[in-house]
Amino acid sequence: MTMPDHNNNDQYPAFVRQHRNLLDLQKAFPQVNQLDLGQFLAAVSVMQPRRYSIASSPLQHPGKVHLTVGVVDDLVQGQHYYGLASSFLSRTSTGPIRATLKPSKSTFALPSDPSVPILMVAAGTGLSPFRGFLQERAQQRAAGQYIGKALEAYVNDGLLELRIAFSRITPPSPTKYVQHQLLAHGGDVWRLIDPENTKAANIYVCGSDAMSSDVRRAFATIATSFGAAKAKDGAVAFNQNLIEDGCYNEDVWG
Repeated sequence: MTMPDHNNNDQYPAFVRQHRNLLDLQKAFPQVNQLDLGQFLAAVSVMQPRRYSIASSPLQHPGKVHLTVGVVDDLVQGQHYYGLASSFLSRTSTGPIRATLKPSKSTFALPSDPSVPILMVAAGTGLSPFRGFLQERAQQRAAGQYIGKALEAYVNDGLLELRIAFSRITPPSPTKYVQHQLLAHGGDVWRLIDPENTKAANIYVCGSDAMSSDVRRAFATIATSFGAAKAKDGAVAFNQNLIEDGCYNEDVWG
């Protein structure tokens, strides 16, 4: 879409923010209503499937799948725009519903050896798959604990060591985001992921694409600090080796 702009500014982002859906476009450009149904359907894109991470373990909940879904509610110029799938799920009454499920290939799975430590990094609903991981580890240890609020049950059971980053507290914390917590505990992190360790930890990162990029940089910084990488290129290569060895796994979205 091209629009004239005498100031040479990109108006498209602002245009999209103001016209969030097809109904907004129809109101702004009534000529769209002159299209017949066939032309209209040919012009609109196919609805994309929503991919949610499974938040439960089949060992603890056989035959069931739990999801952690953040309900999208964007407020633009006084008008609410709700997420199509997330708001549908939030309004759905308990009971049977028909749904089309499309599994996707993923390498985001626990190590086959339950004694291998894992390092989990998440932001927001990125916690979802780790809930399932912890349930699985708890079942493997016959702990049978359910995940409680703030994960206390797993901490008390010795299954989890927890570091929380609070991004919206006042005054701001020096460990505002998850990457800050990683850097603040760089020594502990390195002891877990050091390749010289016979059972080096597997790393799992779940959350937004922007967060995952910051986390990669944090791991690269830690590797450089402990002499496993030299300069930026070496740190990038260190991360890439972890990925290729299946020791660094991501479940991220844009």
